[in-house]
Amino acid sequence: MFISVDLPGHGLSDVQPKRRLTDWPQDITQLVDHLGLENFYVTGHSAGGPHALACAHELAERIVAGAAISSVAPMSRPRPYDCMTYYN
Repeated sequence: MFISVDLPGHGLSDVQPKRRLTDWPQDITQLVDHLGLENFYVTGHSAGGPHALACAHELAERIVAGAAISSVAPMSRPRPYDCMTYYN
């Protein structure tokens, strides 16, 4: 079974002001509990990578394995475009 979930404000998901990355594992917990899943894998690509990593951190006892694929680093860091030759 593969389940794909939209992040808040993406796809058909409502925007949720003042949300934090650390709120995401709580959402996933509600979903997997509703589906009756005890253990599961988690992946995230692009901006979803940090969300997958947040789940792996907060739900380590339930996550079999996780992956962040082509994910971005926080853009709030100093000089975020320095390593991106496309933007230099």
